[in-house]
Amino acid sequence: MSVKPPVPYEDPPKPGAYFIANRAVPKNYIEIHPDNQRRAVCSPDAPVPRQMWYIQRFGKGYKIKNAKYADHVESDEDHDGFAIQYGEEDGVIDLYCGHTEPASALYIAKLDSCNHASRRWHFLCKSNDVGEEMAETIEDQIADLQSQIARKDEELSQQERELNESRETLAEILSMWCMYEKLNMLD
Repeated sequence: MSVKPPVPYEDPPKPGAYFIANRAVPKNYIEIHPDNQRRAVCSPDAPVPRQMWYIQRFGKGYKIKNAKYADHVESDEDHDGFAIQYGEEDGVIDLYCGHTEPASALYIAKLDSCNHASRRWHFLCKSNDVGEEMAETIEDQIADLQSQIARKDEELSQQERELNESRETLAEILSMWCMYEKLNMLD
């Protein structure tokens, strides 16, 4: 049996809020351990904030941030689910033997061994929320800046309209005052 090398994922996840389910045990989600925030584990589906993750663009890849504790993991793409690279190390997160118990341990496996289902993860989208992170790609930064410019342009247009209204009101008041002065001179 030959092992296929990882290939680019056809439809990578878009930035948003996700549950990360194991491909071998689809009802198991990665979460931050409720009693130890420094430890990521895998537990059966119990949609709680510690099981939700924000997927955020970061350069050519992603940052994955826990919704409750703001801890990050990193991802690499795989042809049948995603391998999640552990920090800067040459390893991926593995649900060892596809355990289904709550708080099942996660192990680090070699990066080139992503062919096991327990080392691949499926992203279940729950919303477009990205956890209030700044845009990370140049395209996202440009879009963000263009949006800011459009908002400022609208604010300036509104201020210009208000200024013109104030000028018109002032001109009317000045005209009325001039008429009043002329009437006073006639008396």
